Amino acid sequence: MEVIRMSPKERRRLELLSRVRDAGLVHRLRGRPSPRRKPDRQRSAILALYRAHYADPPRRASFGPTLAAEKLAQRDGHHLDHETLRHWLIADGQWQRRRRRPRHRQRRERQPHVGALVQVDGSEHD
Repeated sequence: MEVIRMSPKERRRLELLSRVRDAGLVHRLRGRPSPRRKPDRQRSAILALYRAHYADPPRRASFGPTLAAEKLAQRDGHHLDHETLRHWLIADGQWQRRRRRPRHRQRRERQPHVGALVQVDGSEHD
């Protein structure tokens, strides 16, 4: 067994590091709400405004999160980022991610043989 000599300062440092080892790995803000978070009252008011004025009624065009955030700032004075509004709407079930349509044009498959050509004419013969 090897003996390691340490000064009192080094012993205190080792002791401190052994205590901090576990607690120092976890961030102290874990589980706490962000300080930039909007109040719940403001969130519910904005969602109610969206539902009343900007949601998808039967015969009107729907407002997406970007346009709705712009209109909320213009008409109602609620300045809010469109991504925040989009997250709120998705969590509330008022907005769904819309997938893009597939591309219209597709490339043709490669021919199976080298030198094989595609016959492109209007005749009925092979």
